[in-house]
Amino acid sequence: MCTKNFILDPYLRRLMRKYWKPGKNHTFNQIVLEPGSYKCFSHNGKNYIEVISLKRGARIAIPIGTNYSITGQIRLILREGQVEIHYTIDNTDERACGTIELGIDKGYTEAFVDSEGEFYGKGLGTILSKESDSLKKKYQRRNKIKAVLVQVEHPKKAKRIRKKNLGRKKLNTRLKQLFSQRSIALLIRRKRSFAKI
Repeated sequence: MCTKNFILDPYLRRLMRKYWKPGKNHTFNQIVLEPGSYKCFSHNGKNYIEVISLKRGARIAIPIGTNYSITGQIRLILREGQVEIHYTIDNTDERACGTIELGIDKGYTEAFVDSEGEFYGKGLGTILSKESDSLKKKYQRRNKIKAVLVQVEHPKKAKRIRKKNLGRKKLNTRLKQLFSQRSIALLIRRKRSFAKI
């Protein structure tokens, strides 16, 4: 059977629909926009991006906090009432780089090791291991609650369990605090001598 010939045969087409199912998208909080679907503009010294809406001819203006012009394909993510705009930029660095070759190795117990044997971010592995262990326990407990939720017959009780016991609000704030923690930032920023080479 040649590719695309199954479209002409109703029986083969039905079999393909049955056994060769297309992929499904499970994301509910994001959308990808092509360059024709949005427009950037400036009004009263503030930059905005105008995106398409469900209503024909009406666009939604979203204020952005950067002066860099957004071009190309973008991804809008709605997270906790905030809109994140993910886009790519051309990273052109005009600084002189010198002639020294430097090797950097990324690790788990420490963030980086350079070719001279200096360690940057010692203690990162203990922080990550501690967080991983606590998340493992938390997700094990959440899975037990999910198993109980399947057996609950009363819809109001199921809704209450989903809201109060299986929410993401506390998990998301904990992860934000972990990765914006001063301890991790200090571990990595403690030595920045390799940036001056």
